Amino acid sequence: MKHTENIKKIRLSRGLTQTAAANHLGIQVAAFSKKERGDREFKPQEIQKLAILFGVSGSQILGESSATVPLIGWVSAGDIEAG
Repeated sequence: MKHTENIKKIRLSRGLTQTAAANHLGIQVAAFSKKERGDREFKPQEIQKLAILFGVSGSQILGESSATVPLIGWVSAGDIEAG
């Protein structure tokens, strides 16, 4: 399976639209659609951002592993207290 097929499969399994994924990457929906179809290539940093959005590893998106990375929670810089 091509990584573009993995991206679509994972995106749909997470209930995300192309619009949501494109917004996360900071690109136009049309550009995301072309990349997901395989007409254009995703940049390595886009694969990393999608992995974070989907809660999986970059390797899983690329079809190199089926292991998932569990998402425990989100922490923002304002939530951490200096000790």
